[in-house]
Amino acid sequence: MWTVAAAAVIGALALVADSSDDAVSAPPSPSVNLRVDVDVPDGFAQIVPRGFIEALRFPATRSAAETPWPDDADVIGVVVGDEARAYPISVLNSAEMVVDELGGEPILVTWCPVCGTALVHHRVVGAQVLDFGVQGGFYRNAMTWFDLGTESIWSQPLGLAIGGPRSGDRLELLPSQFTTWRAWREARPETTTIAVDGDVTGFDLGELFVVVDLDTEVRGYPVSDLRMVGAVNDVIAGQELAVVIDPRNDQRWAVFSRRIGGTVVELELDDDQLVDIESGSTFDPATGVGRSGPLASSSLAPLPALVSLPGGGPTKVAVFDELWPDADVWRP
Repeated sequence: MWTVAAAAVIGALALVADSSDDAVSAPPSPSVNLRVDVDVPDGFAQIVPRGFIEALRFPATRSAAETPWPDDADVIGVVVGDEARAYPISVLNSAEMVVDELGGEPILVTWCPVCGTALVHHRVVGAQVLDFGVQGGFYRNAMTWFDLGTESIWSQPLGLAIGGPRSGDRLELLPSQFTTWRAWREARPETTTIAVDGDVTGFDLGELFVVVDLDTEVRGYPVSDLRMVGAVNDVIAGQELAVVIDPRNDQRWAVFSRRIGGTVVELELDDDQLVDIESGSTFDPATGVGRSGPLASSSLAPLPALVSLPGGGPTKVAVFDELWPDADVWRP
């Protein structure tokens, strides 16, 4: 299900993509309202004018009980501090961005309908809170933003300023999930939502990669393969982690640190529990909260991750390989 704005962006991208699946590398249109001092990198293409896609800003919220979305409506769910919130993909297909606050922190929720990248960032650099809008261009085939203070251009999947005065600045990626409304509500019954209509979009989590980007090393995990094994113990950039599909609902997934204090656990699924092989301690596979055993008073810390189309999406252009050319793909 595509909204008018998303369809316009996708149609425009198709015009600048060549007949092969190579990356979009056309220069920005001279008619676009870029700052004169913004040097855009190779791989950037302005598709629609800045401001053509209007972001949502600090929308009203409501409780889960007051939210009438279909169970299989796709959402981005995020927890900050003690607060959880869900944002429907059906609305983000057109808005692409929500500037918001959650748990007392300024956050940026973004979705690229072309490349299937769903992310939540802490919109702070140093001590400065930043405000953002939708740039309307693509870098390496993916969404871009601009910050309202300096009009620098940012890559959405990388969270990185790629042109303008803030070039090289990077936002902190927060743990979040692309999942269904039912899966999120069951795991986080205390969640709020933004007070908009939500609907089914037709995106299939099983066609996406879970991407763990730890800056110096990036790895993609095909969700279809993750569903076969349930839990993957891995190490990326020295970080011991586990990528987990919840056996109670395979629309739920999470990435956890496997380090609890001075102990590194080795995790596997047993029925509906995540179990440390060494101690026998169990954890909730959706939240990481300890349930039983010697480590029951501890929780597995969630790590930031995102989802992305592996390639060959609606525009038939490369996605994962183009965004993270040096990344590898985990296979069972």
